[in-house]
Amino acid sequence: MVWKRMSFIVVLLVLFAVCFYWMNQSYDPLARYPYADDADREILLEYLDQEDINYLITQQIKPEEIMPFIAVEGFDIANTRWYSTALQAQEDDVAYIVNFINEYRSRMTYSTLEDILTHYSYSDLIRYFETSDDYDEQSELVTRPDEFTLVLNGHKTVFSYEPADLTLLEHLPVVSTQSESKGFYLRAEAATALQQLMEDATEINGELGGGLTIERAYTSFESQVALYEQAVSEHGEQASWFEDMPGESEYQLGYTVSFALNDSWEEQVEIAEDGSLDYSACEEELSNLQRQQISWLRENAYRYGFVIRFEEGKEAQTQKAWQPFTLRYVGVENARTMHEQDSCMEEMNFASS
Repeated sequence: MVWKRMSFIVVLLVLFAVCFYWMNQSYDPLARYPYADDADREILLEYLDQEDINYLITQQIKPEEIMPFIAVEGFDIANTRWYSTALQAQEDDVAYIVNFINEYRSRMTYSTLEDILTHYSYSDLIRYFETSDDYDEQSELVTRPDEFTLVLNGHKTVFSYEPADLTLLEHLPVVSTQSESKGFYLRAEAATALQQLMEDATEINGELGGGLTIERAYTSFESQVALYEQAVSEHGEQASWFEDMPGESEYQLGYTVSFALNDSWEEQVEIAEDGSLDYSACEEELSNLQRQQISWLRENAYRYGFVIRFEEGKEAQTQKAWQPFTLRYVGVENARTMHEQDSCMEEMNFASS
């Protein structure tokens, strides 16, 4: 009787082992993954372990998201959607993209990845991540540098961003430039508005632009380096009242333009220890025509979508000295609101305007 029971148990164990073996052989790790065809399944099983497959299924990652990258050295399944979004936003070698995301993912957020790669190249981003403390160690990269009401304060930087629709300012009075200069540029909408402003400013004295002469418009990151360093050499610790660090100048956005002013203007601005600024000496040097131009711009610039970017009396908000001939394009509606409220850009909530 005992031997019969023992024999029965052995038979059961053998049957269990056989069944377990065949079940294990026929188990499909991708049974809960309905997206792949036979070719994709073969590749997935070749490169992914069980933990990776579980992640693939849980996150419902599609073959088109993972297949371009799965065989690349350094591939991390947790970064799959980062790789895919990066490739869609800005095409490049997939191995390069994998290395880029693996190295710098912690410096970005997934929600802003597409915006960042729409406006900055991989090489520029790497340069920023590696050298961002050259001028401002607290700088924060702006993800949407194309927003025309963007205010570059609080350590915001657009690094090497260049607007896509820069338009040459033609047939307008400009200061003489070096022979290698390619002229002055603004973004298309601002350039059109400036053209109309200067045509109408003719009423000041009968000349195109009313005697106003364009001295500065779009300024690249590289050009801003020289301007900032010159300001530091001239003004020392007070340089920020007159010039911005590279990447933090609104001239780089393509919406800011300045007309020529007296060369001695910045030198004659008196800055007290408490941060107050005195323009008495500057104003004494203004000609009657310049006074008329300042008055005309204050009364009319908003009609064309421009505001005086750094106005007298707003230094505490802008952290800049008064620049009567520096205009910023913000659109007609915003400019009208700012004119009526006597507001500067720092006082505006453009998201709700």
